[in-house]
Amino acid sequence: MSVLLVSDVHLDVGPQGRERMADFVTFLREVDAGRIGRIIVLGDLFDFWFEYKQVVFSGYFDVLRAFAELRERGVALDLVCGNHDFWAGRFLEQHLDFKVHRAPTVIDLDGRRTLLAHGD
Repeated sequence: MSVLLVSDVHLDVGPQGRERMADFVTFLREVDAGRIGRIIVLGDLFDFWFEYKQVVFSGYFDVLRAFAELRERGVALDLVCGNHDFWAGRFLEQHLDFKVHRAPTVIDLDGRRTLLAHGD
């Protein structure tokens, strides 16, 4: 299975970001789960993400649903936090099954030690 890496999408719910978000949701929905087994987001998926204890920011519903659909089709999800991802955590981990890496991390990709980092 292949790994898909994305970085610095900077999704934004404002008027200027709606087209980019729609394009990214379309992109996610076109991912072939038969070929792609893992998606790694190398930071700054959202321009701003904040998790409340009981509330999810509705402006990102479509992209969150697209990731949920990918998980349902067996695609593993990783997020390496960037400088816009300070508050990533509980919701992404518990409801979307993202593995959240709060610091640069080394993982095995196809038998190779690979450093994943956002950098600034």
